[in-house]
Amino acid sequence: MTGKNLVRIGFHCLVGVFFVGVTFHEEHATAKNEPSPPAVASATPAVPPPVTPALTPILVSAAARSSAPKQAHPAVHEEVGIASWYGSRFQGRRMSNGKRFDMRKMLAAHRTLPLGSKVKVTNLANGRAVEVTIEDRGPYPKGRLIDLSKRAAQTLGMTKQGLARVRIDVMPMVYAYN
Repeated sequence: MTGKNLVRIGFHCLVGVFFVGVTFHEEHATAKNEPSPPAVASATPAVPPPVTPALTPILVSAAARSSAPKQAHPAVHEEVGIASWYGSRFQGRRMSNGKRFDMRKMLAAHRTLPLGSKVKVTNLANGRAVEVTIEDRGPYPKGRLIDLSKRAAQTLGMTKQGLARVRIDVMPMVYAYN
């Protein structure tokens, strides 16, 4: 140990002994029959400091979520409109999130929803529903609400018509703690 470290340790020991002595003296001074000062009511109630959990939230992957028991979550946002689909012409092109489009995955494009949002899309003509992830921006033709990947469109039974009236329910983000 260097001389500086010994001085620091000695200083911290002295400070600790001082505060222990002051605390001990104050406790015994008030323990005698001396009247304590009257408590003054505060205008604002004492609020305990916020408790910050030691755990940090992380987003749960779809695979981890599918193994969890299914619970009905109320939708955060709901819209009704016309859906279209896009496929081979866009296969392999970069989407707005930087990833490459794969028409065989359950993906969708929406103009305003946050990228990565999970959306339940229901075909109002036949009642079929599918959960997709918003990974791109669009659709650009006026009057369209959402663009679906080819696989999502096939699941909804709308590939032959090309367009379908749908309801989209934006699902809440699911968090887990590590």
